[in-house]
Formats: sequence, structure tokens, C-alpha cells
Amino acid sequence: MGFRLTIQGIESQGTYTFGEKIMSFVNVGIDTPRNSMGKSSDVDITLHVAGHLISPDDISSDSDTIELMRWAQVPAQSADSYRSVTVETIAAGQTIRKMDLSHAFVIRYNETYTESKGVGSFSMVIRQRVDQISKVKAQGPQQQSADQSAG
Repeated sequence: MGFRLTIQGIESQGTYTFGEKIMSFVNVGIDTPRNSMGKSSDVDITLHVAGHLISPDDISSDSDTIELMRWAQVPAQSADSYRSVTVETIAAGQTIRKMDLSHAFVIRYNETYTESKGVGSFSMVIRQRVDQISKVKAQGPQQQSADQSAG
């Protein structure tokens, strides 16, 4: 199983794609407040993603993972703090799940280095802007096939 993470700037930023050689972990969470006694309209959708700073197969090549850190540093007052994020889960060469967040922002970003293992890793927590929750799209293999044949 592998993952692909694509981050596209809403305004002037470029598009960055991190494939299966970089990405190592994805967790999708949809949460309501813990004190809710029923279904709440106060919902958040959060992605936890992690990976290698540089592909372990080719440590001599540069990676655009530095752009993830730069995105995390953008101040909240800037429109550039929101990006379009797509995460795909891939098994046997097929995308089995695809999530699109239209107005995502960084909650937390970390880099970890050790002298005994690899070339460093990153982890980040990304969340959809609360007033844009309805624009989040989740697809399984059947929806993706239908979308491709309709287009």
C-alpha cells in the first residue's frame, strides 16, 4: 500500500506532489466535540500525514518537502495559508480512496532526524477550514471510475 499527497496553491503557489517513495502514513479523522450528546454541526476534518524528507531510494536528489515547512510558516492572516490538498491511498496500483480538501491549512508540522535511521522524516496535521467542510470530497474506487468515464 502507498500514498500520494498533492498540495496546490489556491492563489500564486505551485503544485507539489509527494508519491509513494516519500509518503509513509495517512490518517483521516472526522470529529465532533467530545461533549456532544447528539450529532453536531461543529465538525472538523483532519489529515495526519507523514513521510521521508528525501526518497530513501535516491538520497542524492532534492525533494520539495521543504515546501511543506514553508507552507506551515505562512501566517494565518495570509490567503496563502489555505491550499487545496488531495490524498490518495493506493493498493495494487489502484487508488482505493481519494480525499480532496479545498481549503486546508496546517495545524502542526514536525521534522525528525536521527543519526541511525534514514535521512529524516516529517509529519504534519492538516485541517479543512470549518466554513468549507461541505466542499470536502471523499471517493472510493467506484466513484472515481464513474467520474473518469463521465469526463
